[in-house]
Amino acid sequence: MPKGICVSEENRCGLSFRNHEISYLLERLEVIRARELRGEEVPQEFIGYLRPFARYFQDGAFCLDCGGALQTTTLPNANLDRNGDEFRRRSDIIRLLGVLPELQNRGIIPYDF
Repeated sequence: MPKGICVSEENRCGLSFRNHEISYLLERLEVIRARELRGEEVPQEFIGYLRPFARYFQDGAFCLDCGGALQTTTLPNANLDRNGDEFRRRSDIIRLLGVLPELQNRGIIPYDF
């Protein structure tokens, strides 16, 4: 079963895509990518900083924290109002599910077979 992201809108879920902590994942990935683009070596501790975020990418159909649904595929947002809440919501989920292969390639999250 593919990995999924909790799409709960509830503030109580610690593994939801709405958790403010998840934004640090994207920031840390940007730092690592920028170093790589400049041809700089990326210290292993930088890769280690990504490990705590693996828990957001869950197996199954329901979140281990809140019991809400996990989303494993992206939904199109092309026909949505770019200023609307649903566009932002879907865009956030697309962005997170989009980094899953990179995290797998870096050895942070195991591949599903």
